[in-house]
Amino acid sequence: MGDAETLAATGIGLLPGGDQAAVAAALAMLNARGVLSAAAGRIRRTASLPPEAEPLERALYAARYGSVGPRELARQKRILRALRDVRRGLAARGLARTPGRRVLLPILLVVLPPALLVKLVAAGLVGVTEGLVAVVVLVGVAVRGR
Repeated sequence: MGDAETLAATGIGLLPGGDQAAVAAALAMLNARGVLSAAAGRIRRTASLPPEAEPLERALYAARYGSVGPRELARQKRILRALRDVRRGLAARGLARTPGRRVLLPILLVVLPPALLVKLVAAGLVGVTEGLVAVVVLVGVAVRGR
C-alpha cells in the first residue's frame, strides 16, 4: 500500500468509473485549485496551471479552448492519450488489467468454448448438456471479468 499515497486523483477516478470518472476527477481538481470554473455546463479558465498539476489535468487545461463541455473535452486526442497513460500507470502498479487481459481474454472465452464444444460433441467425447454448461460458465466468467 506504499503506492496508495502517490496515486493520482485521476487514477483513483479511473479505477471504478472509467474514462469519464477520470476526466471528472481531473476537472474537479482543476476547479478546486481555482484554475477552471464551470457554469451552465461549460468550462472556462480562471487562472494559470500550477506546477503540481497531474498529466491529465495538464492535458485538460491545454485542450480547453473557448467554451466547451466536459464530454466534448474528453473526446479530444490529447485527452485520450493522457487517459491511456493513466491506465498504463495503473496497470504497471497492478491496480488495473492490461488491454490484453481486459479485452482479449473475454473475447477468447466467448469465442473458443462454443467452437471447441462443436468439435467435442461431434467426436462423441462430451454430451451436449455438459458442453453447454461449460460454455455458459466460461461466457459468464468472460462477461464478469470485463
